[in-house]
Amino acid sequence: MQVYSENGDLGSAKAIFDQIPSHNVVSWNSLIAGFSQHGFMSNADEIFARMPRWSSSSWNSMITGYAQSGDLAGATAMFDRTPEHNVISWNALITGYSDNRMIPEAKGVIFDEMPRREEVSWNALLSAYAQAGHVHLARSTFERMPRHDVVAWTALIAVSGQNGQLEEAEVLYDLIPERDLVAWTALIQAYGVNGQLTESKRVYALMPERNRVSHTAMIIAYSQNGEVVQARKMLDTLPDPDQSTRTSMIVAYAQNGYIKDAREMFDSIKNPDVIACNAMMEAYSSAQMLDHAKAMFDSIKQKTLVSWNTMVAAYAQAGNLDEAKSIFDSIPHKNVVSHNVMVVAYAHNMDLAEARRIFYSMDEKDTVTWTAMVAMLAQHGRLAEAQELFAKMPYRNVVSWNSLIAGMASCGHGMAAVRYLYVMRNEGAKPDHITFMGILIACSHVGLVEEGWTHFTSMQGDHGLIPWREHYCRMVDVLGRAGQLGAARELLETMPFIPDVGAWGSLLGSCKTHSDVKLGTRAAESLLQFDDQSSGPYVLLANMYSSVGRVADALAVRNRMKARGVKKQPGVSLIRVDGVLHRFVAGEASHPRHQEILSELSRLQELMKKAGYQPDTKAVLHSVLDEEKEVLLSYHSEKLAIAFASIACEPGTPIRIMKNLRVCSDCHTATKFLSKLLQREIIVRDGYRFHNFENGTCSCGDYW
Repeated sequence: MQVYSENGDLGSAKAIFDQIPSHNVVSWNSLIAGFSQHGFMSNADEIFARMPRWSSSSWNSMITGYAQSGDLAGATAMFDRTPEHNVISWNALITGYSDNRMIPEAKGVIFDEMPRREEVSWNALLSAYAQAGHVHLARSTFERMPRHDVVAWTALIAVSGQNGQLEEAEVLYDLIPERDLVAWTALIQAYGVNGQLTESKRVYALMPERNRVSHTAMIIAYSQNGEVVQARKMLDTLPDPDQSTRTSMIVAYAQNGYIKDAREMFDSIKNPDVIACNAMMEAYSSAQMLDHAKAMFDSIKQKTLVSWNTMVAAYAQAGNLDEAKSIFDSIPHKNVVSHNVMVVAYAHNMDLAEARRIFYSMDEKDTVTWTAMVAMLAQHGRLAEAQELFAKMPYRNVVSWNSLIAGMASCGHGMAAVRYLYVMRNEGAKPDHITFMGILIACSHVGLVEEGWTHFTSMQGDHGLIPWREHYCRMVDVLGRAGQLGAARELLETMPFIPDVGAWGSLLGSCKTHSDVKLGTRAAESLLQFDDQSSGPYVLLANMYSSVGRVADALAVRNRMKARGVKKQPGVSLIRVDGVLHRFVAGEASHPRHQEILSELSRLQELMKKAGYQPDTKAVLHSVLDEEKEVLLSYHSEKLAIAFASIACEPGTPIRIMKNLRVCSDCHTATKFLSKLLQREIIVRDGYRFHNFENGTCSCGDYW
């Protein structure tokens, strides 16, 4: 019966239970534990109520079950009903609050009130801080502990690894007096999550013995580093993979886009528990298969908080805020993760006011909450507010630093991003691969070539980080955008990766900027070998030809697009006014105030021309007269959005626009004029970076 329960086959477990002629407390507790551990609390309640007498294990199983399902009120009520509290019941409550990210309550309401604390109690609190990413609190708790067992050491190794502090994790591992399988596994995970797959494999090979947990850790390490085939080979070496191991493979497939394989692995599980269902739901969500995700969600009889939060995130990431809010409001017992998802959802969909409202209404915030809000403010160009909030963060991890650096980079504050890297290192935080991606983007946006080279080469030399393909592509971009096309081409051709779409795309963009038609043509043709149905290479190549007066070649490229059935992706601009998101598409007339917008656009065009604006008709591929090209330019989506804001927003208020494509040269020039004429700050987040227009100038310094 216990074997069936542990593997989620609760029907078989119940059938065996019913066949037992005389039930003792052990059989009752085994059945309760099976149902409660797999989230079937209504069944566990029913069985608990039928028991002739209860033991401490009965009460503790119920407390743990309620806590794991996110019903902390139920867990606390059950705890209060318990006739006698032992250390296990106290620890169950600590773990429940901790797992639901209610760390202050776990510490202040439960841990501090415990009449007696054992190693397990200290470890529960330490693990709570570790799971929430609170490195400093985890360390201070560790230092206060009267004794350290291998569980404590392992928790500290895990939180150090998860927060990019790999050297710290290595030192801690070396200090462990006696290592067990869990400690070895923690080091495998630390290397894996930090991109050091070779080291994960080395540690795995050195292990004196292995179990399913260590096998699963290697599967996860392979998947985190894109080695899905190796992850599956690892799974296939096991004689009978259990549900937990198969679930880790579902996650591996999902993380790397293999949704069909993820479903096949899910179907191989005889009685999938709620954890496996959540993993499959996340897989569907990552692939934007919302109907499948919702069907999986609806099929889960006893939903955990992870189930609810995953479904909220699925709708939020797809931009369906109404459905996300509906699911969020239906969550019976919300935790900090639930609120974090909604903060990100609103911010991602340009509703910063609602994101702020939720953020400041939260009774408890974890590092993820603070980091998410800093990231969202930075990504929307609110750098001063982002920096102010960052300074108030009680704890920072490498993700927090990366968010601020990336925000500075996308807004064109390259030197500020680099300065934060030095501050980060001075405060003891270890930069990771993502940190250097942000730094190279910062250098690319403002032309810091020498600075870019320095940090690119320091990755491996000073930090032991082997550059990814993406770092090489960014360095190609740094060189190319600065006009060093020869050096960019040489790096592209000599890097230890086959140049892909990102590398050739960076080079093509630079060739267009600097009018190197020969190299640009080669880059475009290389790009089209990867995908001849994407409009980007055609458009860039045609624009490059047009900019140097080779109109016939530009038209030939356009005709080639037509012959292959390739359509140019339309420009789409979004602007939020009075809480409502308005969408403008280049050339479309679907907005209810379209005629008013056109009238205002015409007025603004006349004012700009009087101020010296001259349309850049080279940006238009159509074979028409210059007068007609001017009309086509005037219907670009961001100009429609600015004209709408001019008539719909209070005078002097900032205009914030999100655009899917890179802003064209004509719209960039026009927006500079409009910022001065309207006496407004205009912030445009295009497909590449932020542009902050004010009084006739742009924050990018015309370097984009």
